[in-house]
Amino acid sequence: MNGFFIVAGIGMVAVFGFLAYNLRVGFNADLREAKRGELYRFRYLQPTKGKAERYMVKILDSRPMTTNEITRLNNSSSYRKNDPMFMRTGHLVTGQCSDGTIRNFYAERTIDCKKTIMPNVLNKVGIL
Repeated sequence: MNGFFIVAGIGMVAVFGFLAYNLRVGFNADLREAKRGELYRFRYLQPTKGKAERYMVKILDSRPMTTNEITRLNNSSSYRKNDPMFMRTGHLVTGQCSDGTIRNFYAERTIDCKKTIMPNVLNKVGIL
């Protein structure tokens, strides 16, 4: 009987450790594979500021961009038009940040991208 309690205790500690690790750290992920409604944490490279800013976003849309779309945006948009360091890449992700703002991110400019299970579960049941 004591052996059962020891094994059960070890199992509970393992499950709790897994959940705590996942809540805090998450698993490596690629933002290009994000689906609507999922939550991701990542650092986004900002060449104008010279540092990477951390974000936690709920994915609203994720789509690849064609070369024609990128060219059209480069020609028609005035956003950072004269900035030689700015370059649009092939995958655009729209997300709602934790402060409620909606932003676009180029997936190829993210580093340290993590997808966590628990916030996604809480999001799906409407708690988060």
